[in-house]
This record gives sequence, structure tokens and C-alpha cells, in this order.
Amino acid sequence: SVAITDFNGDGYQDIVYNNIMSRNIGILLGRSNGTFEQQKTSFTGGFYYSSFISVGNFNSDSRPDIVISYNAGNSLGVLVGYGNGSMGPVAKFAVGKRTNYPRIAVGDFNNDGHSDIVVNSILRFVIYILVGYGDGNFEVQMIFSTGFAGTYTWVDVTDFNNDGCQDILASG
Repeated sequence: SVAITDFNGDGYQDIVYNNIMSRNIGILLGRSNGTFEQQKTSFTGGFYYSSFISVGNFNSDSRPDIVISYNAGNSLGVLVGYGNGSMGPVAKFAVGKRTNYPRIAVGDFNNDGHSDIVVNSILRFVIYILVGYGDGNFEVQMIFSTGFAGTYTWVDVTDFNNDGCQDILASG
């Protein structure tokens, strides 16, 4: 899984990716000519069975942070960004029962200006909303039943109806 944002504040898009086989996360810093530097940043440890990755601003410092989902363990990991392409240690957050292979996306679902995380569960047919407090902490505050059985392959966030509120797309 990959996500794109400017991790070091130079105005060029960077790529963050996770490698489930080597159990690490890496960042490729973008250059002005559209190429990327060789991987200089790699975060190891704590990423066993990590599957999906997204970015947001979870601690209200205007610097991008990373969220990863774990295939097992019913949890997410958050790495706080320092604004120079490096990240802090992983902090884990519980999600809910049986969230194996959860897909994740980031949005602001309660319009408080803080990044929240949406998580789907392929085993329980529900969607969890982890509301961010803007200090790097989250709480599962909303659980939505999808109303149909099936395996979700993706979840994403956008404002479909232009009402200023984030909407969730879960596909299966």
C-alpha cells in the first residue's frame, strides 16, 4: 500500500509505502524533476502484518503523520511526522473485534478540524470511525452496520454531494 504527501515540507510530493514482507515502512522523498531520492527513511519494528497505509495530521502540528492497519490484532498504528521526512515511534490503537485486513482512510467526519480515521471490517460487515482529538489520540465513537454481507475491498473519503461534510465510500 502507498500514500502520497509532502513529508519534508519542500513542496514536492513524497511517497510512503509499507512492505509486508520485510515488515518496514519507507519514505521516498520527491525531487523537483519528478523523480525520487533513493530510500533514506525506513521504519522497522512494530509493522508485523501491516497492510494498508494512509496519511493525515493527527496531532494538529500541520505536519503529515502516518496511519497503518494491521492484518491481525484489531489495531492501527500511528507514526507522528517531524516535518523533515522522519517519524516518531509507532503508537497502537485498538479498533474493534475481528477487523482482520482492515482498509483505512482519513477524513474529518465531525468537522472539528482534526483528522479522523475510517476503518472497514471484512469479517463483521461494519465500518468504524475513530474520532481524532488532535493530540495524536483516537476513540472509536461510531460503528455503522453496512446492512449487507460481503467482503469490502476498499474504503475512501470525499464530499460526494458538496455539502461540506466528508462522505464514506466502501466497496466490495
